[in-house]
Amino acid sequence: MVFFEPFAVERWMDEYETRATHDLAETCSLSLPLNDVLQWSRDDGEPALDASDFFSKRMGYGHIAGSPKLRQNIASLYNGSIKPDDVLVTQGAIGANFLAIVSLVSKGDHVICVHPTYQQLYELPKTFGADVDLWRLRPESQWQHQLQDLEKLLTKKTSLVIINNPNNPTGQVIPTETLSRLAELVKEKAAPGALILCDEVYRPLFHSLDNGSAAPPSILELGLDNVIATGSLSKAFSLAGLRVGWIATARRDVLQRLHANRDYNTISVSGVDDELAARALGKQCRAKILQRNIELARTNRAMLQKWVETPGRGTSWVPTRAGTTALVHLGQNVDDEAFCRALNEERGVNIVPAGLAFGQPGFVRIGYVGDSNVLSEGLEITGIAFSGEVVHLDRI
Repeated sequence: MVFFEPFAVERWMDEYETRATHDLAETCSLSLPLNDVLQWSRDDGEPALDASDFFSKRMGYGHIAGSPKLRQNIASLYNGSIKPDDVLVTQGAIGANFLAIVSLVSKGDHVICVHPTYQQLYELPKTFGADVDLWRLRPESQWQHQLQDLEKLLTKKTSLVIINNPNNPTGQVIPTETLSRLAELVKEKAAPGALILCDEVYRPLFHSLDNGSAAPPSILELGLDNVIATGSLSKAFSLAGLRVGWIATARRDVLQRLHANRDYNTISVSGVDDELAARALGKQCRAKILQRNIELARTNRAMLQKWVETPGRGTSWVPTRAGTTALVHLGQNVDDEAFCRALNEERGVNIVPAGLAFGQPGFVRIGYVGDSNVLSEGLEITGIAFSGEVVHLDRI
């Protein structure tokens, strides 16, 4: 029997998310109504649903790997670096990552995973018998990826290096030159044929790069032959309710292995989800979604920054560059888990204790690309709770 370690952040969300009046733990950009997607997709030449053959289609399994239209639109996210046949559609990025790891990791393999990150990415390789080392990011290094630390971990048994770009929970971005050098190091120092799995679920929500900086490319756009990327509609595209993610790689041998293993737990995604996802990722529609979410992220990030940097509060952070999440340090000698439990149970605000969920005691993870009013009110309540004062929700 396979034993999975409890998934700390998901257990926390299951316990506290629905009871909160102000959920600042949500990591998706503010969810979209389908009416917006259907309206915006008209700019891509899509007919209204009731004027199409959508409702007359028989609900069979459909295209096993994903419909041609959906895979075409996913491939177009990568600026010509992959073809539609290089894409395998999955049930969310969590399904994509699970499929990649179960297909690529064997007992006794050596796997390196960036940390902090989503627990799935390092716990699954352990569960399947790999020896896992963590490539640790540190606040004193601005949560940046230090290649000298990775180099010390790489061995001739290393078969897989797992990264997350943009990073959850830190909101930092791996520079292009660092990605390229990372791939070189894996070829030089790891086992022959070693691969890099890059979870890009928060891409392309680049909202706070340095002035004049262009959005960095996907790892698939660097011309590398040892990389796999995963993504989904949930975070940057505001459509978590459509359970659609994907794996993309130009390595046909790898994709064939993934496709064969996928038969054991996923025949196809919902045909309804596939059609709506394809419309959402049309060129004009996705541009509108991303414009909306980047503007929202910038507005809300400024609100969060003002809160974190309030004089005398004692909180601090490394300002985020992308994605929807931030790690905020509560100060010295603060029990993040106890604080977050009391904050939710007594005041109705949900944030994630990063000591429990990400191995970073004294920090909390805040998701800040949701409803601006909810964020503003939630931060106000949290600030009052942090100072030890009493707050009444009806006064906010």
